[in-house]
Amino acid sequence: MAASQVTQRRQPNRPTERRGDSLRSLLRSLPIPALAVSPEGRIVAANTAVSRLLAYGQRDLPGRQLRDLCADKAGWLFIERRLQRERSFKDRRLRLCRKDGSHVECLAAASPIEQVGDRTWLCLFSNLTPYAERIRELETASQRLGHFVNMEKDSLWTSEFQPDGSVRVTYMSEPIANAMGYTAEQLKSMTLDEMLMPSSAKVGAESYRRQLRIDGRPGIDPARSWTIELELRHKDGHPVWVETKSTFMRDKQGKPIGIIGFTRDITERRRYEEQLKALSSSLVEMQETERRHIARELHDQIGQSLTGIRMLLGMLPEGLPRNGAGNVREIQCVIDDIMTRVKDLCLELRPSTLDDLGLLPTLLRHFQSYKTQTGVTVHFKQKGLEKRFDPAIETAVFRIVQESLTNVARHAKVSDVNVRIIVTRKKIALQIEDNGQGFVHERMYARSNATGTVGMQERASLVGGHLSVESVPGVGTRVIAELPARGPVEARTGE
Repeated sequence: MAASQVTQRRQPNRPTERRGDSLRSLLRSLPIPALAVSPEGRIVAANTAVSRLLAYGQRDLPGRQLRDLCADKAGWLFIERRLQRERSFKDRRLRLCRKDGSHVECLAAASPIEQVGDRTWLCLFSNLTPYAERIRELETASQRLGHFVNMEKDSLWTSEFQPDGSVRVTYMSEPIANAMGYTAEQLKSMTLDEMLMPSSAKVGAESYRRQLRIDGRPGIDPARSWTIELELRHKDGHPVWVETKSTFMRDKQGKPIGIIGFTRDITERRRYEEQLKALSSSLVEMQETERRHIARELHDQIGQSLTGIRMLLGMLPEGLPRNGAGNVREIQCVIDDIMTRVKDLCLELRPSTLDDLGLLPTLLRHFQSYKTQTGVTVHFKQKGLEKRFDPAIETAVFRIVQESLTNVARHAKVSDVNVRIIVTRKKIALQIEDNGQGFVHERMYARSNATGTVGMQERASLVGGHLSVESVPGVGTRVIAELPARGPVEARTGE
């Protein structure tokens, strides 16, 4: 009876013994340091490799608490938290205490081994001590690089292409992150679409797709970069203007896998540019107002006075001496010449037809006057100029054509010039072309002879358009401009 009772008491322990044997067998088969740990953090078993690592006897470790082997409390709290919540962890750097009191740097990982009735975690350790000094050097270098990058006004950033086609930021230095109201770490969880204002997200995406389309074509430099201005979205919603210079990051085969770039906050610069643009617009408007006033004064006052003097001379009696009659006719001819000059000056300053009749009649009249004055014939083609446009647009088109023809008369040495204006639903396209002497851009700007060209570019920019000048010495010059085709204020408010 006693022997039977002893047998019955021993039988329930056999599964536990078998589990222990299986666990020890598993640990012995592992070539790297390993521990088996209970849910309470108690070491259940240890292999020879971990005993050598920590300088303990193999039978000394079972029964000890793992927390007692961690040199820093934060290390154990991390392990305890991860095991309770996620039941596993990996790639955690730990400092473990050896029996002699020294420390060993390790890289740790853990995952559960399901047992009958309980759970045991298998903890694996990789000895980093031989590499610890090198790791510290790399960390120090990384910190120094981070300090250097964050000292610059430009932000260094990297991003990677995602499978869904989006672009995710993988690194961002502090300056731009701070300008957006975030930390650099917070931006890592955001896509570029989330960081950009909608209009800039579209511009950035188009730029990125365009660069991808031309990538790999003959003659395209794989190390090229491109620069664009974008509006980032501040944390509170307002825009932050930046200038970004970007290039592709590539894999070993040269395939683009992401983008690296430098970004500079230009919000203040954009604010000053907007103020300067508003000032320039006001100055141009004041100039046109003054031109209009002077032209009307010349026409109404000087022109009428000259007309009156001529009429008075014509009313003189016919019985004047021969010399007197000849002088009267000579004076009348001088007055006629002055009146013509006043008329031309009025047209030069501000044609009244531009306000009264519109752009097309004004241009046709100007071309006739231009040929009379210079002998240069204007070959004019147009489409869509019959309607009226915003006064600022009409003034800009007229002044660009006027300045271009003035330059042709002064420098091109030709007998004819081509002017073409095409109006579409959204834009007015201008082209003024001659086959004259042409010029070298650099020399012209060096001699400060480009005030007319700069003035035309400024006028185009002020109304939301752009203008460029192409010229080749001995071949000719072409002025190309595109302006928005906005209708008159009355028409727009009445729609």
